[in-house]
Amino acid sequence: MRELKIILKFIKIESQLKAFLYGAGCGVDSTQEEF
Repeated sequence: MRELKIILKFIKIESQLKAFLYGAGCGVDSTQEEF
């Protein structure tokens, strides 16, 4: 299903964004490995 893939992609992006924000708050940017 294509819709499910899109939803999972958005969930992944959201979790990466949260991890990036938390990392930025802690001074750690290890989330840029996947980009």
